[in-house]
Amino acid sequence: MKKLVLITTGGTISSVYDPQKGYAPALGAEKLLGGKPLPIADTQVEVIPFAAILSFAMTPEMILSLVELAEEKAAQHLPGDGHAGGVTLFGRPLLAV
Repeated sequence: MKKLVLITTGGTISSVYDPQKGYAPALGAEKLLGGKPLPIADTQVEVIPFAAILSFAMTPEMILSLVELAEEKAAQHLPGDGHAGGVTLFGRPLLAV
């Protein structure tokens, strides 16, 4: 079985609306996936919850830590060892940093 590494940062995709507080990240990757397997045959998801914040709150230090984590995971799971790849979820404002 192949493995896909999913690094989550929170963001809009994981947010729910609270009339008192507005939008805030509240859903983990397991909830987003709904307990359903990905539509990729024989692939298991390894979830790494990096943060649970909205993307505009991501600091430069956090971005560097996220890059380091992604590089570390990529080095640990080289192609050919059963890994299908990796995905990092983050919002559009982060791209502008």
